[in-house]
Amino acid sequence: VSQQLMATEAILNKANKEILTAHLKNCIKNADTDEEREEKVDELALLLEQNGKDTVALAPFMSEEAVGRLAELRAKNGRSIGELLPFAGEEKLGEVALAKVLRGEDVTAMLPFLGDKALGAITKEKLARGESITELLPFLDDSTLREYVKKALGR
Repeated sequence: VSQQLMATEAILNKANKEILTAHLKNCIKNADTDEEREEKVDELALLLEQNGKDTVALAPFMSEEAVGRLAELRAKNGRSIGELLPFAGEEKLGEVALAKVLRGEDVTAMLPFLGDKALGAITKEKLARGESITELLPFLDDSTLREYVKKALGR
């Protein structure tokens, strides 16, 4: 029975590989515009990632939105997202960073790639938890920084 299961799994893996190869050859190759090609690369990369394949090398060819979804998927699965940071959109990256903070994970490497809105939300969350925001200070805008200094001083 075990050998039959392994043989069946091997056949399914081979069929999956052939389907993906055909998809690459036809769908992406036959796309008429750069936008259509990008959509197909996005679709393929996310599909491969969901099947446990490392697709970080495709990030420069993907849309910001898809890279953000890829970062979210990898973060949920405990996989590194460092190489994706320069290619992901600020909004999705902010969501991923806040989710990591809520799980108690370090987001220091993500800070240079986050927008003001995400940095503000992370700062607020860390302060509510009584955690240090020292690593956030160089990235906060002046008004957010002033607001938190006033709160710290009790004014």
